Amino acid sequence: MMLDVTMFRAQTFLPLPYEAALAPRLRRVREKLRSEPWVRLPARQAEETDRLRAAAARLRAGSRILAVLGGGPGPRGLAECLRVPGAGPELLFLDSGDAPERVLPALEEADFSAAVMPGAEEDPALCRLSLALRSLLERRYGPEEARRRFLSFEEGPEPLPWSGWELLSTAGLLPAAAAGADVDALLAGAAEMMELCGTDSFENPAWRYASIRHQLYRSGRAAEVLAGYGDPSLRGLLEWRQRLCAGSEDREGKGLFPAWALYPQDLPTLGQAIRGGRLPVFETVLVLGEADRLRSQESLPGRSPEGVPLVLLSAPGKTAGTLGALVSFFQYACGLSCGLLDVDPFRTPEAAERERFFAPDPAREPRLAGKL
Repeated sequence: MMLDVTMFRAQTFLPLPYEAALAPRLRRVREKLRSEPWVRLPARQAEETDRLRAAAARLRAGSRILAVLGGGPGPRGLAECLRVPGAGPELLFLDSGDAPERVLPALEEADFSAAVMPGAEEDPALCRLSLALRSLLERRYGPEEARRRFLSFEEGPEPLPWSGWELLSTAGLLPAAAAGADVDALLAGAAEMMELCGTDSFENPAWRYASIRHQLYRSGRAAEVLAGYGDPSLRGLLEWRQRLCAGSEDREGKGLFPAWALYPQDLPTLGQAIRGGRLPVFETVLVLGEADRLRSQESLPGRSPEGVPLVLLSAPGKTAGTLGALVSFFQYACGLSCGLLDVDPFRTPEAAERERFFAPDPAREPRLAGKL
């Protein structure tokens, strides 16, 4: 799966040769990452994929609308990017800000199904909405048909496996599968990129991207604006990637501040602020498709006289395989970035504070500390 990482005017912003300096550290980080869940595709048996397809088909059958409760921007982003018109229901993504009195009237006369994503029922507002949707389904269709049209990852009759927040897990893929996406092609693209990301070479796009980000951070750049170019449906994936970086790299006072934008729509506003050159930021622009890549290269490079670093991520097109590869790429590059910062992405600030609080202090309690 071809994903090209290009930095314009690299010699202006990066100490060269930075690849040789970072290669030994990247190899050590890669070894540490081998056991981490987010740089490995979730273990998946053929029966599990079959159950995913069956669940998606069950939710599609006879439904004009699929209400999805919770799940975050990642599953929404994949589904919105890969939705096949006419191959699945309209997707209605709901969060804790959606009150039952606003949602239910829109569904009263519509044929619909509902899927409650993992963790959604821990939110009191989503829990109330889930109960209201289940009650409406039972009134409309009766208990047996309501069970067919209502899927919860927390309960039966056929709960699907869930492996945390991973976007490529069964739960993360369900909305896209229900919307008609080619799940097999998506997983094949993810597996191909994951294999490429494990290689010790700067032909590996994750190595190249993580290295550029790390060097720009060390040179004083405090934030990265990841912009999707030419396609508003990328919004959900941009939000997912922002959460991935903010929740993983931004520990112990380290890490780039992640922001996102949609170009060319945001060029006159956010782009203008970046173009001014006053802010210590750099841009990464994601383009999917040859036509958009050519247009972005014409309009973006060199547009700031003060010099704002620009990285271009480009892939041949917005296919299921490309989107799967892109998810794997962002997860692996984020893992490498954490390693280069010496940050544990799974160690919460609260856990670190508890460790500091309860750690023995040899200066104050030398005898006790010696026994420990």
